[in-house]
Amino acid sequence: MSLPYNLNQAKEKLENICNSMYGTEGTLKKELVEILEILTDENKIYICWSIKDIIERGKENNIKVSDQNAQKILKNINDKHDCNYGISWNTIDCHIDEFLCT
Repeated sequence: MSLPYNLNQAKEKLENICNSMYGTEGTLKKELVEILEILTDENKIYICWSIKDIIERGKENNIKVSDQNAQKILKNINDKHDCNYGISWNTIDCHIDEFLCT
């Protein structure tokens, strides 16, 4: 299974933590194992957008987007996107325009 880079890193770190807790029983280890199972479930996919995507898209359209504004735009996209259409570059463009150009 191929995970996006960030999720793959998280999976590897969780595996290392779980392995270092060998023989340890407790709530933390159980929760980490549950998270690891979620990340490695081949019946799911994860699409990930980051503030870097927002900032770079702004640059492509000659709009300066700060890290703080990119976080707000990303949250707004997450809160208001239409799951029937997903999130596309057009969606990001519209939210950047709405947030910074109005």
